[in-house]
Amino acid sequence: LFRQFPRLTARASELLGWDVAETCLRDPGGVLGRTAYTQPAVFLVNALAFRAQQSDPPGRRPPAVALGHSLGEFNALEAAGALDFEEGLQLVAARARITASVSGAMTAVLGMPAQEIRDLLDARGLSALDMVNFNSPHQTVLAGTTEDVERGERVLYEGGAPDIRRLDVSGPFHSHAMATVTPQWEAALARVSFRPPAFPVVSNTTGRPHEPEYLRHRLAEHVRAPVLWEASVRWTLDRYPDAV
Repeated sequence: LFRQFPRLTARASELLGWDVAETCLRDPGGVLGRTAYTQPAVFLVNALAFRAQQSDPPGRRPPAVALGHSLGEFNALEAAGALDFEEGLQLVAARARITASVSGAMTAVLGMPAQEIRDLLDARGLSALDMVNFNSPHQTVLAGTTEDVERGERVLYEGGAPDIRRLDVSGPFHSHAMATVTPQWEAALARVSFRPPAFPVVSNTTGRPHEPEYLRHRLAEHVRAPVLWEASVRWTLDRYPDAV
């Protein structure tokens, strides 16, 4: 992808101030696992992959609808023309810097219904542990302080959760802890010129398509609100059964 789109790759490196291709392919500084590097790199690779997919075969029809999980929502918006590539990359880089300042942890709980998870946590005084990704009926992601996540894992294992997997991330993304950095995130959003998307883009926070007049507001909520991924996928399949 980097060879296929050298101009965009070079421009991304210029905007970010570091060599994206070198970091992704060789990571000589060992920084790719850091949020400030991971998220812009993922955004770039997704954007290039979309362009490659749309160019092969030539004349491919544009998508009927788009959705993306967490960071992927910004790629979906960029693909739909709601923000341009450079603004999207810079916005994601700002999101990474801002959210990386909040410490914490995340863990995925598999094989236990979300309501059962909530009930077990609340019964043990862990109501501050947020459910932040509703990925499927069988997978829910929790976020909070590292201490609360560790306690929550023990409680859920004792309560019968068949599988729990700690995520390799540096913060409690999409949790209420991100409220402390929301003003900085809103300031970053204020610098972006959004346009109506060319096709529907499903919002992580509502599980329904973005309404252009509320796009900036929904994205302001994005960093501290749960990802309603299962609801988003179900809405998409109900309305566009042949689009996937």
